[in-house]
Order: sequence, then structure tokens, then C-alpha cells
Amino acid sequence: MSTRFYCPSPWSTLVEVTGSEAHHLLHVMRLKPGAEVEVFDGSGRSSLGIIEETDRKSARVRLISGSERIDPEPSRRLIVATAIPKGDRLRWLVEKCTELGVDEILPLETARSVVSPRESKIDKHRQYVLEACKQSGRNRALELHDMQSFEAFCETIAANQLCLIGTLSDQPMGPQVLQDEFSRTEGPVFLLIGPEGGWTDEEHELACQSGMRPCHLPGHVLRTETAAVALSACLKMLLPSH
Repeated sequence: MSTRFYCPSPWSTLVEVTGSEAHHLLHVMRLKPGAEVEVFDGSGRSSLGIIEETDRKSARVRLISGSERIDPEPSRRLIVATAIPKGDRLRWLVEKCTELGVDEILPLETARSVVSPRESKIDKHRQYVLEACKQSGRNRALELHDMQSFEAFCETIAANQLCLIGTLSDQPMGPQVLQDEFSRTEGPVFLLIGPEGGWTDEEHELACQSGMRPCHLPGHVLRTETAAVALSACLKMLLPSH
């Protein structure tokens, strides 16, 4: 079980773990003063530390000099804009994208969406992001945005940006084609994933007008969350790590 704990910045030589993280440290892990732990701030920074003192609701951790690590910002961010799958599949999507190193998730409202989560549910999934960061050793947390419409998203794509839209109607993009697309575009790479009912003709036309490039994996029809994770993994292998 992980001994990594989220502790937002700013930090000094002594940081305080509170809230649900303190509950996990004190009452699940049952850690005591003198135990070594790792803390991270979700913005790329982590450090080893020694628990110095505890009370019922918090723990003070003294950071170990020289143990700090700062993960650099990626040179090109990977942003997944996706319709929301049913039930617990959204949690699975968020967790796996966090583990893979996706930088942002934009939940989309599409014409055939069957789920439109409330803001409170999106907030709950932000906690799942932190849990996945703890498990995977990731220090720079995935950013989970509030819901937005497909039309509003299309308006944000600039002509020099690469946006790939998952479809079933075109030939799959090979690694060399994608590398060529990376070299001729700038900024973040967007991956657009539709609902299980697929895109409407109007949405597909708007995507084409916005300069999006169709892509899909060869083989079988994938569920929304499977397509998001599988295509993200392919892109992460091709994008520069820093």
C-alpha cells in the first residue's frame, strides 16, 4: 500500500498532512512518528520526509534535505476531450489516463451523450486523480475540467494545433503519419472521443470544419473509455516525454 501523500504547496521544511490524506496516514496506514513517507504537491514536486508528530486529524512531516524531485512540464501536453461513459467507467477512464500521463481531461456534452455528471461528481473524480497519482508515482496531477459542449470545444481549436477525432470510417493513422502531424503542428495534442452512440453527421461535419483529423485503431469497435485509454497510450509512446 502506498506511503505517498498529497500535500499542496507552498511547502517549508515542515509540511502538514491534513484532511482525507491525514486520515489515510493515521487510521489506514497507522503510521507513527519516525516513519518515512513521500509527499507530493500535484504540481510536479515530491520529497521524502519523516513524520515528526501527529494528532487525531493531522501529521507533521519534516522533509529530508536533498530528496526533492521536480518533474518537468511536458513539452507537448496531451488533452483528452471525451463523452462521459456510464456508471463506474468514468472513474476507470480517469484513473488509467492519470497513470498513462495524460495531462488534461475535458468532459464533453455531445448530441448522443447518455451521462451528464453534476459538478459534485466531477469534483469526486478529482479525488480519484490524486489516488491514481499516489499509486503510480506521478507528481504532476492530471487536470480534470468541468463539462463543456462539443460545439464550445470546437471553437477552441486553433489552425496550427493537432486534434485527432476517434471515428470508424477512416483508415488508421500509422506512427509515421502521426509523427509528421506532430512536426507540423504546435502546442497541445487533443484527442477527441465520442459517445457509444457515435457522432452525429452534424458533429462530424463541424469537426472537419474545425480541422480535426480522423483516427481509429484497427480491429473491433471500442467503448468510449477503452478508446480513450488505448489511443492515449499510443500517443504517449510517440510524443516526447519532456
